[in-house]
Amino acid sequence: MSKISNVNAIQVFDSRGIPTIACETELDNGIYASAMVPSGASTGSKEALELRDSDSNYHGKGVDAEGAEAFVLDLLISAHKKLVSEGIRDKLTLIGSGGIVQAEHVPKALICGLDAIALDTPLMVGMQAIMDGPCISQENSKFKLPKKFNTDWGSQRIVNLMASWRDQLLEIMGAMGLREVRRLRGELGRAMFQNNLEIEAFGDIEGFIPKEVIQ
Repeated sequence: MSKISNVNAIQVFDSRGIPTIACETELDNGIYASAMVPSGASTGSKEALELRDSDSNYHGKGVDAEGAEAFVLDLLISAHKKLVSEGIRDKLTLIGSGGIVQAEHVPKALICGLDAIALDTPLMVGMQAIMDGPCISQENSKFKLPKKFNTDWGSQRIVNLMASWRDQLLEIMGAMGLREVRRLRGELGRAMFQNNLEIEAFGDIEGFIPKEVIQ
């Protein structure tokens, strides 16, 4: 009878963009299988218990995968490299959202392999909306717009915000010698990651435990 030799759990996203768990299992006879756990309430006689990390990631919807060491950054890089190796990278479009709240997050996400970014929270903040509640779950993540909200004023605020983010993106691209945003996709060789910098600076110090090098 075959035995399980390795089990690996990672955080992924379901069809609604909600974080959930994917499990990869390998048997000692070489058989390999993977599956994604649907998020949401159970439809059976027993209710499923979802373990969420309840921090700021994805409005508290990040999964608590004990032992899983994969982060969104790793998943983006892995997906991009997989598509490149399969020769189908330009046939698919990777769009990311959630957790992108600052202008510098956009080029970072593109460098990791995304084709486009969908914004949500920054737009609400740009229109001076106020968070209503703790925002630790999707159900509780609500915003209140100003009472005397003018749509023309709000639209112009978004235009101004996007213009400033565009200027910062162009500045970063100029420093990298790039003229087209699409050239930024997957350019890991032009980026500096904290893990790599820490290994370079402290790798020779006794007691330092390095994380995985990002390549």
